[in-house]
Amino acid sequence: MILALQIIKKTIKTLAMKRIKASTVTIPSLLLSILLSASIVFSVSCSKAYGQNEKEEVEVVIKSDSIQLNEQQKKEDVFVIVEEMPVFDNDKSKSFEKFRSFIGKNMKFPDEAKKNGTEGTVYVSFIVEKDGSVSNVKVERSASPSLDQEAIRVVQSSPKWQPGKQKGEFVRVIFTFPIVFSLH
Repeated sequence: MILALQIIKKTIKTLAMKRIKASTVTIPSLLLSILLSASIVFSVSCSKAYGQNEKEEVEVVIKSDSIQLNEQQKKEDVFVIVEEMPVFDNDKSKSFEKFRSFIGKNMKFPDEAKKNGTEGTVYVSFIVEKDGSVSNVKVERSASPSLDQEAIRVVQSSPKWQPGKQKGEFVRVIFTFPIVFSLH
């Protein structure tokens, strides 16, 4: 691609510097250079977009040092996407809807936030462990300290999930979940 662009640039410079009128020879060579560079760009972008090997497996893993973990947990990877994602309340088709419902039923709007009229969305990350328990709950994006504390409390109170699986084994999976606090 760079070579094709250099050829086009050189042709344009030559035409401009010599003030030569474009002849029938230079116009086809310029068009050929443009078509050549366009085809190279297209082929490179297609190979990157679709990958060279369609059978290639993709695993997304967060290395343990990016999250605050205890010593045992540091030895194990945390996945973002797995073959079988964790399931809340044993309902694969409505897992997140049920988790959202659990959050709504168990959330208590903090009095301080009510007094101040504070609303917002708190983004909470947490790990569903191999045994289905929830751990490492932390605020990724804050709305206010009182709303943050309530979001952490309600996520920590979550019952066990059905753990995620990768290659037939239970694995740790991290989620980020938005919790909306609204006074209506």
